Amino acid sequence: MRTTGKAIGLYKGGIHGLIEYAVREDGTLFARYQDRGPFGYRWGSWKEKGKIDVAALPASIQSGFSVLHRAYNAKVERLRLPAASV
Repeated sequence: MRTTGKAIGLYKGGIHGLIEYAVREDGTLFARYQDRGPFGYRWGSWKEKGKIDVAALPASIQSGFSVLHRAYNAKVERLRLPAASV
């Protein structure tokens, strides 16, 4: 059985495609991008991007030329992030 991590924050943005960043409870930052396949757009898998201070989550995150803003109305409890390795 594969376990998943709990998300506590979500950031959305992008210029030419959509980007989402999510923060796991322990402060690990994950990103996923929209991929264009033969049958349309779909979200790619979550990739680890680094660490962030969970005590002071920023209002926005810079990702290249894109500024991702925090999505306060998103249902972050539904996100399935990779679990922390033990």
